[in-house]
Amino acid sequence: MAEQINQEQLELQFEADLMVLYEEEKRRCLRSPQRFNQLLQRYGPVGTARYLLDNPQIPSGFTDLVLCGCRELSVEALALRPEYRSLFTEAQLARAHERIHGD
Repeated sequence: MAEQINQEQLELQFEADLMVLYEEEKRRCLRSPQRFNQLLQRYGPVGTARYLLDNPQIPSGFTDLVLCGCRELSVEALALRPEYRSLFTEAQLARAHERIHGD
């Protein structure tokens, strides 16, 4: 039971941090990612991150962030934070690392 509560708390913290990144992206990149909003409504924050990381194609939103010089505001960067790694599979983390570091 305590593990489930910790998982829920972790997911809530992930959501809060994702929203901070989202707002920062809007401010710094002068864009409002509508497709990302649709995914959030459909899958929720953690589900959206997993969906994006399961897709072998690089999402257009990630490309936009790279072009804006804001790679650190990506779902990929957030997923790689030590406190959130347990929310994702090794394959998802590997894909996030590959996108962030280009290997």
